[in-house]
Amino acid sequence: LEALKNEVAHLSALAQDWGAWDETYDFMRSGNPGYRSSNLEPLATYEVNRLNLFVLADTKGRVVWKKALDLDTKKDIRLSDIPDTVLPTGHPFFFEERPGSIRETRSEAGFISTSNGPMMVATRPVLTGTRKGPIRGTLTMGRFLSPGLVKDLSVQTDVPFSVFVPGPGDKAALPELAEL
Repeated sequence: LEALKNEVAHLSALAQDWGAWDETYDFMRSGNPGYRSSNLEPLATYEVNRLNLFVLADTKGRVVWKKALDLDTKKDIRLSDIPDTVLPTGHPFFFEERPGSIRETRSEAGFISTSNGPMMVATRPVLTGTRKGPIRGTLTMGRFLSPGLVKDLSVQTDVPFSVFVPGPGDKAALPELAEL
């Protein structure tokens, strides 16, 4: 469990680094195609950072960039659980700008269940490099809790484990899972 928490903390730090970067901040204002071509489109961005998901949404919840990738096949995948165009208010990937609130320390990080399996996610507001606002949007990064990652963590910790994602019926059968 601690190894999984550590992985989420690393993903959250990476999302903070990208979210509080002047180039990301400028991209959310200008739509600079140079930022897109040099930072968002290259496969290396996803491979080096082991990212399966990268989402940028503006302060209205409009998805400015979304890429979901299978790192094994190097092909784009569809994640129907994450909207392609607009994130609804209250969605965990959407930080709505409120007057007088920079919310520079707000972040969300943890696990979500997707149609392609469990995923670690980290969401951060898009701010300047000095973590000042106003917020220009939300950046979300995700990494599947793949069998390869589970194996790596099992070897690293010398603790054999597997991941079980409970379905609706499983929670009723195993009430202790409902509290996680």
